[in-house]
Amino acid sequence: ANASTAFAFQGPKIVMGRGVAEEAIRSVLATYRLSRPLIVVGGRGLARHGELFARLHLQNAAAESLFVIDSEPTVRDALAATAFAASQKCDCVLSVGGGSVLDLGKAVAALLPNLHPQYLTSEGHQDSQRDIYDFLEVVGRALPLDAAPVPFIAVPTTSGTGSEVTKNAVLKCETHRRKVSLRSDRMFAVAAIVDPMLTLSCPADVSAHVGLDTLCQNIEPFVCNLPNPFVDALSKEGIVRAARSLRNVVINGQTDLAAREDLSIASVMGGLSLANSRLGVVHGFAAVLGGMFEQAPHGAICACLLPHAFELNANKLKAFVDEHKSDDASSRDTPAFLDACVKLERFQEVAALVTGQPSASVEDGVEWMQALMRDVNIPPLRLLCQGISEAAFSEIAVATLSASSTKGNPVSLTHQDLLLILSKAY
Repeated sequence: ANASTAFAFQGPKIVMGRGVAEEAIRSVLATYRLSRPLIVVGGRGLARHGELFARLHLQNAAAESLFVIDSEPTVRDALAATAFAASQKCDCVLSVGGGSVLDLGKAVAALLPNLHPQYLTSEGHQDSQRDIYDFLEVVGRALPLDAAPVPFIAVPTTSGTGSEVTKNAVLKCETHRRKVSLRSDRMFAVAAIVDPMLTLSCPADVSAHVGLDTLCQNIEPFVCNLPNPFVDALSKEGIVRAARSLRNVVINGQTDLAAREDLSIASVMGGLSLANSRLGVVHGFAAVLGGMFEQAPHGAICACLLPHAFELNANKLKAFVDEHKSDDASSRDTPAFLDACVKLERFQEVAALVTGQPSASVEDGVEWMQALMRDVNIPPLRLLCQGISEAAFSEIAVATLSASSTKGNPVSLTHQDLLLILSKAY
């Protein structure tokens, strides 16, 4: 679990700062000579950010090339938006919104040249023989993209899912009742334009949910089974920024620009961390539960499960270390023992980072997480996922074990382990 010195690190161009959005969007469109963006926004996005579109003189384009998404995007949404972009002969995708808006835009940018390869050069477009399921993970074939995506410009208005800097788009597959990813190294945005001013109007409940997702997306890559030095540097700083700013963003989000800026930076750090490392069982659960219970916000699901998964992972590592501590010296030099010791130290470091106390224990970290969930009104799982019952836990656990995020968990978990996490969160 020592950070590997053999790794690859990728990411998009990042433009960060208060009030940079308008100039940065205009600059990217000019640099790439783009003139017909598909503009993807959320249901409240036009009202929240209409002035920005007006100043960019995109209102005419918006009238004919605007796609509005009101909920977490589905496979059907991605296909509809891609077909619409092809019919409008869009040459790029500009997403201005939260994680759902960014994920949908990223998916459309990838699918447009792969499902409609002739749309830019012919009067009527000739569809590809490819199907979206050729490219989807878990429920599809997860094949590499045949063609490079069209340019994608990401402008987040929440902090955040980190989707502005990741190489995957999360879609709900209604047929399989799962959240799955469309993923490729070619799917990074040509520019992630991060302007904290755009997050000031984000509602308190949404700020809480996405902010907790940010915290989780910095913690899980730091303690995962494939860390690297670049991710360590980013995720540790991201944990500190998210931990110190989250409450203020929820309570004073419309006026506390410093806290909003902190969380915007943490969101980018978490996105880069998960794009270049792995996640863990919390996001494994979230992919399954998010597909089954469509009204439950992703970040709230992650938050509800985080303290219990954090505690169980750390306890399993501690039990292994304690069991072999009394062995002879040769046994303590084994890779498995040393690996467990280093991983356990990482959990203790997370506790120190979130509490601000260098001597904090794992238990202190868990208590801090639970207090944070109470302070920002995260309900238990039974209220968050309306209709969930303990009878469904076994099915949820089986699906979570096969989720792509679970593969990054720092320790191997059993079906019984997952049932325990669910029962504690319930």
